[in-house]
Parts: sequence; structure tokens; C-alpha cells
Amino acid sequence: MNLGISKLDFKVGDTYLEVKTPLTTINVKYGKDIKTLPPKPFSSTDRMVKHINELADSLLEHERVVFLQVFQYRITQRKERLRSANYEKVSRTVSEARSRGVEFWEAQMDFRPEGVSLRSVERSPDL
Repeated sequence: MNLGISKLDFKVGDTYLEVKTPLTTINVKYGKDIKTLPPKPFSSTDRMVKHINELADSLLEHERVVFLQVFQYRITQRKERLRSANYEKVSRTVSEARSRGVEFWEAQMDFRPEGVSLRSVERSPDL
């Protein structure tokens, strides 16, 4: 679905829904035998900032906007979110969008051989 210069994921009734799957920080407790590399800074936030701004600009009295983060696993250990090189800009954009009415939510899913189940859906404490 097009909204301004952005291509958004869904519009359900009067609700715009943008879905993201964050992969820079995996919020699970690693076993003692799992070795990981140190995280590397990333800077590809322009698309997300553009979408958040388009969503905030779209709000009218009869519309609702939801930015949904979907974790395709059960969170077993919350970790500090890896900050992008553009953290201040992204943080400011999210804060402004929140104050304009954009809702930030997160969902946790369980993907197993027998199927997919929804673990939880709640307002996102941070982004």
C-alpha cells in the first residue's frame, strides 16, 4: 500500500500497520557453547525513519497508526538494543511520532514444526 512516498505493509479499515522484524539484537539467552561476534554498528535507518514520518503525517481523526515489531521467537533475555549510527535521529523521530499518535507495539511468536503461535502482544516499552 502506498502512503506518500512510502510503501507500507497493511491498511485494515482505518488502521495503517507497518510491520518490522528487528534482527540487530536477538533477545535470547545463549547457551555456554554458543560463540558470537561482537555487534557491529549499523546505519541503514533511513527507510524506517521515512516510514514512521509518513505514518505520523497520515493521521487524521478517523485513522489509527500502528508500528508493530514482530519477534519471531520467544524473548528469554532482554538485551540492550544495538544503537545505530543514527540513534539520535531515530529516537527523535519515534518520540515525535508517538506524541502525534503513532502506536508502537511488539509481538512475540513461536515458530515450531507443528505451527506458529502468538506468545504475546503489548505496547512497546521502547524502540
